[in-house]
Amino acid sequence: MRHPFLICLWFLSCAAIFGCGQPPAPDESNTSSPASQPAEARLDASYDADAGIITVRLQNTGHSPLVVDRDLVFLLHLDWPEDENAPVEFEEEEETLPRPSADDFNARFVPLQPGESVSRTIDLRKGYTTFRCAVGSSAQKPGRVVMVSGYETVFHLADSSATPARVAISYKVDFYAFHACFYRYTGQDARQIGLFTGPLYTVAENK
Repeated sequence: MRHPFLICLWFLSCAAIFGCGQPPAPDESNTSSPASQPAEARLDASYDADAGIITVRLQNTGHSPLVVDRDLVFLLHLDWPEDENAPVEFEEEEETLPRPSADDFNARFVPLQPGESVSRTIDLRKGYTTFRCAVGSSAQKPGRVVMVSGYETVFHLADSSATPARVAISYKVDFYAFHACFYRYTGQDARQIGLFTGPLYTVAENK
């Protein structure tokens, strides 16, 4: 499993060796943009626990377009309901996925028109792709963030035979530096492109 301390050290090494010459990230203090405000949308899911297959759908139930990741990787999170007696653990792969091109990102962030939906099928036994943030701090100035980045990675069930009966699914910002991480990784400002950030919640139960 990738350890947060090792992630921090990796980025500090980058800062020391390469200088991390990146443009400034968006200001995390600004949370008043339209993309961060509640919108009319719905998240639902179907689940076949025997096969370990979850199909997640995000639908625009409002009257205005919503910009979303058509692959439903950014902002989508899987967890276990709080009342689950035996929570199942995921392990992160050591290798991150290749970073898509600018054209790939432009094609992924699309406006979802009223009534339209996007869906994603996840095979828990093969793992699921998600977006992660990483933050490093300067040793000379404790607490001062000098490197923020993001990456796409795959999580696998620690025990591939232990598929849960229920899975909690959320679509939301789950890390304080998400917008900065998103900018470093994609080269786009989530607020400027109007990325819909939720929050939305649902629970997938075996049928």
